[in-house]
Amino acid sequence: MKSAAKVGLLVVVFLVLVLGSFSFLGRSLFPRHQKQFFVLMHDAGGVAQGSRVLMAGVEIGSVKRIGLQDPHTARLTLEIHQDINIPQGSSAELPGALIGLGESVLTIVVPADATKSTPGLPDGATLPGLKGSPLESVFPDSGKELYGRLNGTLEGVQKLLADQKLQKDIRQLLESSNETMKQTQLTLTRFVALSDRANAILAQNQGGIQGLVKATRGAIEQVQYTASTLAGFVKEGKLQRGTTEILNHAVAIENQASSLLGKLNQIAGDPALKQNISSTVQNIADTTKEGPGLAADAKKASAGIAEIIEKAKPLPDNLNTVATKASQLEDRLNALLDKVNGVKAPSTEGLKNLSVEMDLFRETNPGYWRTDLEGRLPFSGGFAVLGIYDAFESDRITAEIGHYFSKGLDYRYGVYASKPALGVDYSLTPRLSLRGDLWNINSPELDARLRYDFGGEIVGWLGVDRIGSGTAPTIGVGIRR
Repeated sequence: MKSAAKVGLLVVVFLVLVLGSFSFLGRSLFPRHQKQFFVLMHDAGGVAQGSRVLMAGVEIGSVKRIGLQDPHTARLTLEIHQDINIPQGSSAELPGALIGLGESVLTIVVPADATKSTPGLPDGATLPGLKGSPLESVFPDSGKELYGRLNGTLEGVQKLLADQKLQKDIRQLLESSNETMKQTQLTLTRFVALSDRANAILAQNQGGIQGLVKATRGAIEQVQYTASTLAGFVKEGKLQRGTTEILNHAVAIENQASSLLGKLNQIAGDPALKQNISSTVQNIADTTKEGPGLAADAKKASAGIAEIIEKAKPLPDNLNTVATKASQLEDRLNALLDKVNGVKAPSTEGLKNLSVEMDLFRETNPGYWRTDLEGRLPFSGGFAVLGIYDAFESDRITAEIGHYFSKGLDYRYGVYASKPALGVDYSLTPRLSLRGDLWNINSPELDARLRYDFGGEIVGWLGVDRIGSGTAPTIGVGIRR
């Protein structure tokens, strides 16, 4: 009897809490009368029963039913709050997304000139529907401005290519460049011929030049020897005694010099050498005529090389900076690897306490079946909750961290149904517990449910969902492993 009285008292307290929550949020326990509208769309992919309906970012109702108008058109039934006025000329838009994660909502788009005095659509009216472009989340105005700029750029390029004057100037520039290349090649050819002739002259007179060099080397050696000998005589006081020897050396030097002059005269009078020298002089004169142009080109090339060298000066410092930063990055990576190697792999013992639960709920407003998947993993001082709200439909994420407040009472915080949330779990008896979830900051909603463990991994649920926003008494059953 005492246990029954205790359970009855807790149920009364729970009902008082539910009614108090309704009163605090200014909502009615029983769903209020709703207006009904219809939306026709060629593609309703992504929207589900129970999806929210927004106007100017504010929730004004939900999608009650989805069906087919004909093989090419989907028909959506909307339930809109009684006090909401949808201006005439409005349409319904389902935003597109590149990645199909998160909640899909249906947005009522009103005309830009609509005001409070604009007549509203009558109850039961049909709105045209369309699906937004996925590019709206990446580019403003669905990329139309970007497309316009690209088209303008392409048109400008086409006009530039069609300019006859530009084509003529480019053609003249190419012809001038070809002529310059021809002149350059001709100059190089003449230079190569001049070089070949000079090599031929050197080859023809190689013997005479080598003899001349040898004789000159000998004369220089004799002069050096004489100078050193004279210096020795002066130092030792033997100048007078060595006068005869010095004179003899002088005579020998005179004879060698006479021989050298004879050889030079012989080379200078060689007719073949004179002819080669004349040809060489003529080639140099021809090359000199084209010298100004070559000099101008060489000046430009020198200026370009100087500019390249000037810009290349900072490269060593930049390379040193890059090398220093690479060395620092390597040191950081090594330190990080040392830390990672020092971390022990997590033990798999904790996974033995992992519990997984799948619950099937029936919401009465609107009539909708919802499947929730949730896993709970204990850790030191608390637990982690990870799951999916409304799996296989809107696929909203649940990820919370929980802590034990006292025996039988714990609290959770994190993300519930892809919204910031705060939750509480309280065990009334070993089989009966109370769960509350307060979520959605912009439009606060409270879920309050009783959970009963039937045993054999079967649980039951009874409560009220979305207290304060489309209140829906809910009943459900689940499997826990």
